[in-house]
Amino acid sequence: MNLQEVKNQFPEAVGEIETLERLGFASGALEIKETLPKLQLLAQTDKTIVAGWWSVGEEAEDSVTLMTGGEPPLRKPYNLPTN
Repeated sequence: MNLQEVKNQFPEAVGEIETLERLGFASGALEIKETLPKLQLLAQTDKTIVAGWWSVGEEAEDSVTLMTGGEPPLRKPYNLPTN
């Protein structure tokens, strides 16, 4: 998933560009083995949640799992409270 696809799917989070960039990276880095160290770091440290999705770290963890031949868990999206 590239950044534009993330923006289209999660328009309520467009103001959080840095979060969306990290989420897009975590989602889209599957084919690039050199990204594994960065994905592992995001998986351990990035707890930022995108409404209607899960945390950037969880997405990165899923990417690491897929890259290493595993099967990531089925996740339920977080719904952040609205003001």
